[in-house]
Amino acid sequence: MNKWISIKDRLPEINSDTKLIVSEYSHYKNKKFVSVYYYMGENDWQNSFGESLDTSEYEVTHWMPLPEPPK
Repeated sequence: MNKWISIKDRLPEINSDTKLIVSEYSHYKNKKFVSVYYYMGENDWQNSFGESLDTSEYEVTHWMPLPEPPK
């Protein structure tokens, strides 16, 4: 199983494969959300629809490569 990587330790490669991310919503500290996004660089995380994560409200804290899908 893959382990979560803190963005303080390193960021994923720009335009690399899809990643699972953990983010905290600014209005609900201590609540964590897991989402699927691509890292586009410069704190820009986009979903598969090309929509950027609103980083003024969500702070990405960790990421990891997607696990293998079930067979």
